Amino acid sequence: MLTVRDLVKIYPGPVAALQGVDLDIPNGMFGLLGSNGAGKTTLMRILAGLLEPTSGNAALDGESILDRPETIWSRLGYLPQDFGFFPHLTGTAMLSYLLRLKGVTAPGGLNALCDELLEQVNLSFTDDFYEGQTDSFVGTRSPLTTRVKITGPAEFTLNSVGIKTADTEDAGRRTVVWESDHPVSFFNVVAGRWDVKRGAGTAVFYHPGHPYNVDEILGCLDSSRKYYSQWFLAYPWKELKLSEFPALATYAQGFPTNISFSEGVGFLTASTPEIHFAFEITAHEAAHQWWGNILTPGKGPGGNILAEGMAHFSTILLVDQAKGPGARIDFCKRLEANYAKSRRPDAERPLVKIDGSRSGDTTVTYDRGAGSSGCC
Repeated sequence: MLTVRDLVKIYPGPVAALQGVDLDIPNGMFGLLGSNGAGKTTLMRILAGLLEPTSGNAALDGESILDRPETIWSRLGYLPQDFGFFPHLTGTAMLSYLLRLKGVTAPGGLNALCDELLEQVNLSFTDDFYEGQTDSFVGTRSPLTTRVKITGPAEFTLNSVGIKTADTEDAGRRTVVWESDHPVSFFNVVAGRWDVKRGAGTAVFYHPGHPYNVDEILGCLDSSRKYYSQWFLAYPWKELKLSEFPALATYAQGFPTNISFSEGVGFLTASTPEIHFAFEITAHEAAHQWWGNILTPGKGPGGNILAEGMAHFSTILLVDQAKGPGARIDFCKRLEANYAKSRRPDAERPLVKIDGSRSGDTTVTYDRGAGSSGCC
């Protein structure tokens, strides 16, 4: 029972939002109707323990909401009209976060409770979700052809996917056109004041101020194109290029034909005779031409294993081919060590259930996914 007695709220002005509200609300559904400015939101915020009244009292099952609202938050919830999510969290992670905030516990743990709650409201994937047509994990459902026209400063090189079919300059502005020579599922645009070094159907566009690792990166692109084509499927595009961008972010992404590559994860990475970081990262991103582009995983649990896990597995094969078994063993040992350090045994699920919603899913996807492919 929710009980409200003589509740008053006066805002500065003064503005009387609530004037002596009395309510007895039993279990079940209760409707609160009123015009704009009638005090509905004020009442709801007071009952949720988010706003102090001027006077009066409110209690849930005889326990005062106003004295110590945190003690009843596990039994009382408030869903405002505009409900904000943290954009970096999945729905499951957000639900788990809210349950922890409210002090909710469950005998089987919060992960199991989240799965159960999502299943109850039909927001989880069924075991047979992959039967029939599914959405793509990334990009469009069906590959398409593209024609991308880019205009920028004349001193910039402007890269996108496919092959460059036009490059003109007028009044200090450069305009280029890129057209896909084979269907793609998504595209990018990367620009910079670069030098370029070319290989066998490959190219590295890099900042001339630090030409570190360019030969190693280009050699890896050549090896990737050659051996991945032999092992998996012939590379369907004319060129495989890699375009550097500043370390304002430190990631790389394997867009079709045009890998975007942070200077902070390859060009400024120190390789040693034992550890070939620039080669390994390039091999992984190049593998996404096959795992993620040529073969696009479906949206759902286990899908990303076919992109990230298989890209890591391909890297293992290429390191063995280009650097020898010793380098391959060292790379696998580092994958295993990272998996052992980063995994969450209490939350870990089979590969076919991994969807990125739990702590520890990342290392399972990359590190265990590669090892489970049978090479380590």
